Amino acid sequence: MTTAMTSLAATSSTPRASLPGWSALLLLLALVGVVFGASAWRADYLNFDDNLFFGPDEVEFRAAYEEGDFGAILDPQRTIANAYLPVSHASLFVDYALGRALTGGPAPRLAHLHSLLLHGLAAFALARLLGRLGLGVWPAVAGAAAFALHPALCESVLWASSRKDLLSGLLVFCCLSAVVEHTHRPRRWAAVAAVLCGGLAVYAKGTAVVLVLLAPLLAWVAGRRRGKWSFGRVGPGLAVAAVAVLAAVHHAGIAASEGALRAVPMTERLAQVPGAWLHYATTAAWPVGLNVLYPEVQTLAAFGARAGWGVAALIGVLAAAIWVWRVGRPLAATGLVAALLAWLPFNTAWPASSIAAADRYLYLVLPWLALAVVAWHRRWGPVLAAVLVVPLGAVAWQRGQAFESSEALWESSLVAAPENAVARINLAIEILPREPRRARALVEQAVEDARYPEHRLRATAFLRDLAWQAGRLEEAGRHARHAVVAARELADRPAARAVILQAELSGASMLRANGADDEARQLLQAAAGRAPDDPAVLAFEAEWLRSEAVGADGVVDPQATASQRARDLLDRALAAAPDHFDALLSRARWQRARGELMSAFAHFRRAAQREPVRPEAHIGLADLFLATGDFQAAEEAARRGLAERLDEPNLLVRLGLALTGQGRLDDAEQYYERYLRVRPTDAAVRRALASVLSTKLMPRLFQQTAEELDRAAARIAALDPEHAKLWLIRGVAARQRREFTAAIVLLEKAAELMPEREDPVRLLAETHRDRGYALLQGGDTEAALDAFRRFVDVGTPDVDQEAVLGILRTHWGRHERAGVAAFQRGALAAAEAAFRRCLQLVPAQRSACLQLGLAILEQDDARAAEALQWFEEAEAGQVAAGLEASLPVLYQVQTLQRLGRAEEAVARGRRYLEAVRVARPSVLQRIRDAVGDS
Repeated sequence: MTTAMTSLAATSSTPRASLPGWSALLLLLALVGVVFGASAWRADYLNFDDNLFFGPDEVEFRAAYEEGDFGAILDPQRTIANAYLPVSHASLFVDYALGRALTGGPAPRLAHLHSLLLHGLAAFALARLLGRLGLGVWPAVAGAAAFALHPALCESVLWASSRKDLLSGLLVFCCLSAVVEHTHRPRRWAAVAAVLCGGLAVYAKGTAVVLVLLAPLLAWVAGRRRGKWSFGRVGPGLAVAAVAVLAAVHHAGIAASEGALRAVPMTERLAQVPGAWLHYATTAAWPVGLNVLYPEVQTLAAFGARAGWGVAALIGVLAAAIWVWRVGRPLAATGLVAALLAWLPFNTAWPASSIAAADRYLYLVLPWLALAVVAWHRRWGPVLAAVLVVPLGAVAWQRGQAFESSEALWESSLVAAPENAVARINLAIEILPREPRRARALVEQAVEDARYPEHRLRATAFLRDLAWQAGRLEEAGRHARHAVVAARELADRPAARAVILQAELSGASMLRANGADDEARQLLQAAAGRAPDDPAVLAFEAEWLRSEAVGADGVVDPQATASQRARDLLDRALAAAPDHFDALLSRARWQRARGELMSAFAHFRRAAQREPVRPEAHIGLADLFLATGDFQAAEEAARRGLAERLDEPNLLVRLGLALTGQGRLDDAEQYYERYLRVRPTDAAVRRALASVLSTKLMPRLFQQTAEELDRAAARIAALDPEHAKLWLIRGVAARQRREFTAAIVLLEKAAELMPEREDPVRLLAETHRDRGYALLQGGDTEAALDAFRRFVDVGTPDVDQEAVLGILRTHWGRHERAGVAAFQRGALAAAEAAFRRCLQLVPAQRSACLQLGLAILEQDDARAAEALQWFEEAEAGQVAAGLEASLPVLYQVQTLQRLGRAEEAVARGRRYLEAVRVARPSVLQRIRDAVGDS
């Protein structure tokens, strides 16, 4: 013991000149930059509390920056993440404000570089503290370097929200350094600095409460100079301990008021402490399997199960400290004892809610282990610490890559703890836009893995909202029921009422959308019974009334009873909370339904300003502008909402509609596509996107290849199989492939579905024509003539028909001659077929009607009536052409006589004779003879 006391007295008189200086600071900053710099430069903000400081939930920071309301950061009554840490929050606010001022938005590199600087300064402050305790300059620097590059500290360095570890560590080291300095040379400034840094450290992070033990310990160790010490020399250490106690009590009160304390028996917590010690010890000595999360029930049970091993390890470390002290290495013993004291989870066994086993809690433990390593041997201790820098730095560099993105972080977390529900949920949030199916599967598994009701609530609420956004209402209702059950399990928590209310009201809304009105009414009644005057409950009741009162046209009578009742409810809600989002939103919706559009606009705007991250007010504004045809304003409203809530499906579709209304179809397509990734079965939006795609295609329809048209048609058909323009696009593609028969079928359907458009009819006519030429070239003349005939029948005024008509007339003559020849040789059936073909080719040239009638009449008297019809057609054709029609009339008279209709024959002949002015004399005479006139 005498040897140890002599050694301690010698080291306590270390001159100031032996403290690390500028070169040590630059070296430590360089090491930190080399190991962590690349990851810090690439790292983004993480979806792990960073949203509370850098968006989208930075309510307090936004109020401080935009409104100058710094009470949001400094007021103990206004906590952030259920904690009052004004020192750390002020530091993070500096990054937030600089980022907004310099870039107009988030600036993650700025925050990460700031953290690197603080970590380097903390390492330097530790080196100065170790120097004051009696180590030489470079041994102190070696110990600080080993601390700075330990892989377990990656979380504190590279996670922006873990700024509190860096600041509390820096302030703790400065505080203890001032305590030791005052013990060596009592000075007022050192005492003041110690107390000030100690107080600030605890308000940087509650873990600094270990100063209660560390400050008196180091004061005592430093004060044993030559075996003598006085209360005046160690007074600052005791003062720091007192300040830490007071701050800890304050923290406990805040935690209790925020509901962050669980009613876990102290005996149960204390039983887990040795196991937690063992976890920390193994992590510090062998930093693999690092994780960022608090443990869940299973991990805590494991801590309890390892209590015996933990106690044994604790006894072993204490025994080692005593032995090291006795053999004359007091600083190494001090390091072991200080590490044990810093390991004491004051922040977890008391006053917080759970034993913590996250890597970040090693920030105040590792410095003392570094001291123990460096001080165990005057020569080899510093060498060992310096050698450890290389493997520690290599592992830290690799570990740092996990903090470059949220996805990488949670993937690595699940490797370390595969059943951790929080990691699954956070990973799902990150990958949802890109891998929705995997995200959903992760959260479904999180429900199974969750050990705490708040984790189960978070997972079921996630699934509820995911199903709701995707339009799967039945599934959303099922998850809403589970969320209510999980929320009600939190009923014993002080801050649980708002959570339960939110779950019940969300469940009521979704169940009502499923038609389960009775069940929804029960949830509303439960919420109203729990908080009858809560603005959210009153607003929900008003919304229920609106949905019942509004008509199919979206309008409600302002004098209706429901309207008056809703006014009263909303007046009460807004009197209690003038800026309550749900009340403002409901009032805006009621005003729109009553036709009070200007007032509705004002309340939608106020609601959006109150809670910009919620999409409902932005949706209301967009709908209001769409209804009035102000598409540009609708676009602006939708974009404002999307800036706060990326990929909110209801905003995406409104933006698509607004862009369509402005004719900006490329942009509209983009947002419809994004919407359908979330709600792929929405038929109305699928039709809207199909319309956009086809409308975009129409101006360049004939510049596309058949393959390009096929791809476009396939996409449109997948969206809307009944889309009218789909037939036109497919018809053009088939026409380009010279598949004329298929093209004709498609274009006929297009013409039927789009009678107002000329394109399908014109293309149909041209396709018949082109098919005719193709058939003609192939030698199938008759099929070609049929195609030409259909071309003429379908043809539109803007399509030239003269060439085709010439072909038809030519072949009409050929068939007419063939018919005459067949008739002359007695081949009456062949003659009939030839004359019929003439009429198919050129129906307007009716001279073939007379010949057809004769061919029919000569074949069979039984077909005389059919022959009579053709004779009548022949007469009409002659008259229309301005020619005399005596011969068709003669054949009519003769045919009527053959049919035994003599009176009709006489009447027909006489009518003609009375009306005729010009006729062939010989035929007239034959008519007179036939009717008995001379």
